[in-house]
Amino acid sequence: EKVILGGLPLAIAILPALSRKQYLLVYYCFILAISLTALLSLYFYVLDYESVTQSIEQNKTVDIVGNMHHSYFGLLQAFSILLAVDLGRRKVQIFSAVESKLLYLFAAINFLTTHLFASRTGLACLYAGTFAYLIFNLFTSSNKKLAVLVFLGMLALPIVAYYSVPSFKNRVDVTRWDLQQYF
Repeated sequence: EKVILGGLPLAIAILPALSRKQYLLVYYCFILAISLTALLSLYFYVLDYESVTQSIEQNKTVDIVGNMHHSYFGLLQAFSILLAVDLGRRKVQIFSAVESKLLYLFAAINFLTTHLFASRTGLACLYAGTFAYLIFNLFTSSNKKLAVLVFLGMLALPIVAYYSVPSFKNRVDVTRWDLQQYF
């Protein structure tokens, strides 16, 4: 087993380089897989809404399809959202112009489910990544007014989520309580 793990970097290093289209296919498959997992998990969440909501209120986690740990899934969702938005914004496509619209749809699905599942790790990474992405675009964008508007909207989004998504509000309150107990 150690020989196999030790040889893995070498095996990866000697693989031929992927073409741009192959990289995009890997990205698209990743975004699609995360979105489908989120939708399936959301389906089971809705089926047992009361029980899951009660477990969130008790600071327990939402079950993710495939027995994936919720923190790890939150990180994958954050990366999927940022990747989909970036690819969609740059209008990257392999087959047709519809792809950017689908990327935004998948980003929206993951954004919504990240907030509903209230994974603190995923949310922290999502907002930190979004903040960094917006700062970068603020300096590189030719449309400064739009960049500033999006930045201000991003700052308002957690506040809106706090007052409109009960599971998100509960996680914030529980986190605040945990920090008070710690200090």
